[in-house]
Amino acid sequence: MPVVGKSQERTPFKHFLLDAMVGKVSGSLATGSPKMVAVPPLLCVDLCAGNGVDDDISGSSPSIFQKHCMHPCGRRNKATLTLIERDPANYDKLAQNVEANDWTTLINGDAREYSLPVGLSSKQAVFIHCDPNNVHETPLTEAFVKSWTKCTTYLVTLGCNAGGVKRLPLEHRRPWFEYVSMLQVNLPSHHDLILFRLIRDASQWAYAMNSPKAWSNQLLRCGVSKGNEIWPNGVEGISWRGERNKFNETVHQLFCTKKELGE
Repeated sequence: MPVVGKSQERTPFKHFLLDAMVGKVSGSLATGSPKMVAVPPLLCVDLCAGNGVDDDISGSSPSIFQKHCMHPCGRRNKATLTLIERDPANYDKLAQNVEANDWTTLINGDAREYSLPVGLSSKQAVFIHCDPNNVHETPLTEAFVKSWTKCTTYLVTLGCNAGGVKRLPLEHRRPWFEYVSMLQVNLPSHHDLILFRLIRDASQWAYAMNSPKAWSNQLLRCGVSKGNEIWPNGVEGISWRGERNKFNETVHQLFCTKKELGE
């Protein structure tokens, strides 16, 4: 039986999205273009870092972040990385696999208690990665989301039926809708929210990505094209700015049972 979030098809696509987005943020920031709203230093935060063990196909989120932070673009951006892992056993392995240094901080704790450093400018570039085992364990809090800078981008994993979590009564699933609504309400006017959904996936994995509107169409095309190569049934990509009704309908399909949807 595959480990949650570690299937041969799902994990490479998730890591592709993370790699592509962090690389685009760091690379664009390093150009120093006056068209860039965001400014360095780049702060990267992995809220669910795991054990840092690279799989054979696509690595791990800590290694992806480290690659970009150590890249010349990352060093030009004075990039820093904060890795948070709650489970003590996983944290011990993380500490063995990732070396703390001047730009990497490891935290053994609950990500719901983490807050961004005080004094960040409203334009400072921040990238948040939130990859819980399922949507029910998402550590995002309203206070944390509201503290983000106007140039915060992110990738949030939504495992809508991972481990059969969708069997929870509807009242226990209502906070899931609040998570997405929280991301929509706090979306800066110059950003878009993109939802990538794995088609006909029993665990119903999906990924919410925040990016500047100027990148939205390119990221949609790129994500769907690569997803179709990786995931056997293909991937659907939806822009909240471009298809708001369809976006919200898809969220309901992900979070509700067929019976609740009247199917």
